Amino acid sequence: MAVQQPANDRRLFSGLAELDDALGRIPRVPAAPAVSRLAPPSTRDWMAALRARGVPAVMRGDAVHVASIGTVKLPPASERPSDAAKRLVGQWTTTSAPHLLKRIRASIDTHDPRVTVVHRKGRIAIRVADKHVVAVTRFAVTGEGITTVHGDLTQASGPISPVATAIERALTRAPSRHLAEPSPALLEAVYIALEKRTGTTLGALAAAMSADRDAVAASLIRLIAAKRAVRVPLPSGHAGYRVNQPRPTTSTIASPDRLPAEPASPPPHDLAFDGPLGELAEFLAASGERVSVLAGGRLQVGGVVAKPPAAVLLQDEARAGWLDGFVGEHLLGRLANAAATYLPGLRVRIDDSDLSLFDTRARRVAGVAATHATLPGGERVAGNFLAAGEHWIRLTESLADDDSAEPVAGPGLHRTFPPDANETWVQDAEQASRRLRLDRTLVFAHTLRVDVRDVSVVFEPLTGTPLEVPFALERGRDRFAGALRIASLEVPIPCRWERSTDVETFALAWSLALTAYAELTCVPVRASEPHQNRRASTSGSRSTTASHARSASRSQSGGLPTGFTTRGHTAQYLASYVAGHRRRLQPHQSHSAEAAANAAAVGIRLRPNETWVQPHVRGLPADAVLHFAWRGPAWLIERDTHA
Repeated sequence: MAVQQPANDRRLFSGLAELDDALGRIPRVPAAPAVSRLAPPSTRDWMAALRARGVPAVMRGDAVHVASIGTVKLPPASERPSDAAKRLVGQWTTTSAPHLLKRIRASIDTHDPRVTVVHRKGRIAIRVADKHVVAVTRFAVTGEGITTVHGDLTQASGPISPVATAIERALTRAPSRHLAEPSPALLEAVYIALEKRTGTTLGALAAAMSADRDAVAASLIRLIAAKRAVRVPLPSGHAGYRVNQPRPTTSTIASPDRLPAEPASPPPHDLAFDGPLGELAEFLAASGERVSVLAGGRLQVGGVVAKPPAAVLLQDEARAGWLDGFVGEHLLGRLANAAATYLPGLRVRIDDSDLSLFDTRARRVAGVAATHATLPGGERVAGNFLAAGEHWIRLTESLADDDSAEPVAGPGLHRTFPPDANETWVQDAEQASRRLRLDRTLVFAHTLRVDVRDVSVVFEPLTGTPLEVPFALERGRDRFAGALRIASLEVPIPCRWERSTDVETFALAWSLALTAYAELTCVPVRASEPHQNRRASTSGSRSTTASHARSASRSQSGGLPTGFTTRGHTAQYLASYVAGHRRRLQPHQSHSAEAAANAAAVGIRLRPNETWVQPHVRGLPADAVLHFAWRGPAWLIERDTHA
């Protein structure tokens, strides 16, 4: 007989069924798997994990040792060696970040706002135009288009140069990177926005102004070039910008880069400016200097007292010439300040007592004196260029209509020769670049001077990051300085030029420097003598006899390169001089890691059958100069013959 359940029980069971059904619809969380205990890593596994991250770890007994850090303890058994190595490298990178950032910024050497350097998550990331290019930790540099390099970047010998190489390539390949020249109104707007901030990023500044990012970037580049703004690291690790600190002005300024942002307002003068002498005083007072008319027909301008000749007071033309000369000698900085203010789209440059204006293509477009400006075609615009006035507007209009500006090679890093450079010079430069990249065997620790016909090329020892050979072309009293990026893979080897010059001088200096340096340093490699086998294989980076080392350092083949002769005391110096050089090893020998590192530090990659000998001398002063005369390339002889 069926037992009838009470109504209350039926409702209870029905409720339990509904609850069970609801619980069944809830996704079940799988039980956490049991944590398996990892076996403690071996010392060798721990060393391998660190080395995979670029850390130069070695085994010393039962411990792992890193030269710049010390003994590194084994990670706990609960952490994989690879994860522990990543964590430690991140910690070491964070600790050394200030020093790494300083080295990176010095290596990049650019104010381009498109390049940003950010420290985050145990590494330093470098981006170009919002694209990741390079990642840097304390022990490794990785990035697009470069071979990963390892080494302690906190050390002076750390391989920081690949960073600059990657950034330079990224900038040249970045699309739509020709920023339009900013208008004067935008320049001032950006400057005013910067004044209101102690430091800001490019993106934040553009957003605050509701302005185009590229237009703000172009304005920042112009303001930084004029020293009105500077690039600074922010506490967040981002690259930031702020106005430059105001600097005191003086009546003599050696470089337009030190000019104040705005011309000073004229201070009150002491006596009434009457007659011709008063006209001169009034003209000069526009510079902002205190001007006084003194007894005896004299003028005091700032701290300078001068008495214009009588002819100057009587003739307008002579008066203009005297003003141009006085301003060129004593007030050129004030004149350059006015030009930078009223022509913000042009670059102002001072050479001796002359002031020149250059456009964005590094062409000289005008020369400015106190009483007039001169265009390359000979047209003159008259006015008091120490002061504001319509003459600046007339000059601007004349520059817009003038197409006769003389092309020049501007300062900066050049990767290609100017389009109208001599084809033979370019070909020789490219051939020398390939030799220097593949066949360079010598490195000199002293200054080299090479006299070739009517010019001299002076080479300084290798220096800097990226690696460079500073050089100067001397011709009479003129000296033109530059530097060859000797470790670059590009052809021709890039040239960093220091000042604006005519195209021919620049092309001559670049080609002649590459050709002469290749002749001096790319000589045949000399083989080790058989009886030196054992010593060479163990030391790897030292010559075994002084006579062999000296002969190797002179030419690796028994004498100076063809066409070279010594001058002064150079022959005496070379008798005991050992330049850094490659040496070919016997078949069963190989170079040491130390030799490879020493060669890499000067931009030379050893082949498997070569070693490197460090430079060393006895009794030679540090400031000694190795002086040579050189016959020079054939095209230089032909050039002088036709001149």
